[in-house]
Parts: sequence; structure tokens; C-alpha cells
Amino acid sequence: MKRASILAVAAVLAVPGHSRADTNDQLAAKVIALVEVGASVVEANRNDCNAMGDTLSRMVADNAAFIDDVRARSEKITPSEMRTLTARYQSRVEAAMAKAKPGLDRCKSNAKVAAVLRKLGQ
Repeated sequence: MKRASILAVAAVLAVPGHSRADTNDQLAAKVIALVEVGASVVEANRNDCNAMGDTLSRMVADNAAFIDDVRARSEKITPSEMRTLTARYQSRVEAAMAKAKPGLDRCKSNAKVAAVLRKLGQ
């Protein structure tokens, strides 16, 4: 799955203890942990696309500042730093995306889920 998709899923989740002073590595670790939680949310709602869309929509609204921070910081990171961070967390991201894929494939055309994905730039 594309890096933007990874960030999209991650960005819709609650972010306990986030600080603008986090290093890129600390922020990446939080993003990856959130991707894993996001995969669980998608999996739990795989048979109820409206509930999936409602939950994701609330999470996006509740975490708008974090989403903006992740986007801004990801644009400033060097390609070398991105490769290092991606390599460090790749297996965890791939496992989370594999877990979420059936639910996302099933629900991506649902109006509520599609609206969240559009809002996140998908």
C-alpha cells in the first residue's frame, strides 16, 4: 500500500501523548502504532461499513491537529530519513495493511468511508 495510504489510516486515530517536540522517529513510532490500531478498527467493522465510516470520521475530526502535523512533517523529511523510517517499520505496516485490506476493499465505496478517504487525500 502507498505511503499516503499508510498515513491516511494512521492519521484517523487517537494520538495519546503527541507533542510537536517529538523526533521524527518518535512520531513514526506513534504513526505505526496507530496504523496497527486502525487496522483493528477496520477489521472490527468490516461487516458494517456505515459504522466503519462513522468511527473513522469521528477520529479524523478529533485528531485534525495531529493529521496536519504528520502531513507537514512528512513533507519536510529527507528521502534518506524516509527510507530509514520506512525500513524500520515496514514489516509492521505490511502486517497491519494486510489485516485492514479485506475491510477497506469491502467498504471503500461506502459513502461514509469514501468521504473519510477523500478527506485524507485518497
